[in-house]
Amino acid sequence: MPAVEALLLRCGKLWTETNQTYRESTAALVKRFGMSASPSPLGLLSPSQESRLERAAVSAKVNLAEFVGIRPWLVGATLEDAGYNAFGLTGASANTVLSAQAKNAGIPLASEFATKDDVFSWFGGMSPIQETQFLCFAVDGVLLGRDGCERLSRSWLAGRIAPVEAFVEYERRSYPELYMKLTADRNLAWVRRFEAMLDEPKPTMVVVGLYHLVGPNSLLAKLREADFTVSKGIY
Repeated sequence: MPAVEALLLRCGKLWTETNQTYRESTAALVKRFGMSASPSPLGLLSPSQESRLERAAVSAKVNLAEFVGIRPWLVGATLEDAGYNAFGLTGASANTVLSAQAKNAGIPLASEFATKDDVFSWFGGMSPIQETQFLCFAVDGVLLGRDGCERLSRSWLAGRIAPVEAFVEYERRSYPELYMKLTADRNLAWVRRFEAMLDEPKPTMVVVGLYHLVGPNSLLAKLREADFTVSKGIY
């Protein structure tokens, strides 16, 4: 969106959730955080969840036999990425576009997770129930398909937030342990970053996924609770 890109040039820093910086190789990170010591890492799945996983794997063109010994969180993350590829939903994201523009303009970048290594470590700290719920949540996303994902995006861009609110509420009710770690706790942690941004000489732009922006534990709700004034921009 041109107006957002223009706004970035007035900012002193761009914050995102993640970036593409690695300290170690992906193979080393998978070995450290993605391998399971359990003989049946997917053992917490119910028969119906196993059936949904199999359907999602077909949709995402993933061979589940290749994931023997892999922790559920990594199966879910891989399935999610494969689904985006299979559905042709891999175009330039706001994160990608704005990060490139910031780099070209000499605007400093910062991320919630400083490197991909930190993302792996964070996922690696999930409990068995949390990572099983993450796998199920990833399956839900894949089974939405291209049409379902695009409907959510179109609704959001048109100012109709109810469909996105419903999906996040579904996450909260269906996967409560995951919701706290993946969504609620991270949203709360952003408040401290926003407080630090107030001391910066220039405004800061923050880019997060839309699922962080709705619901009772949303980032916007947490900022309001911390006495920030939150208003909707129109471009």
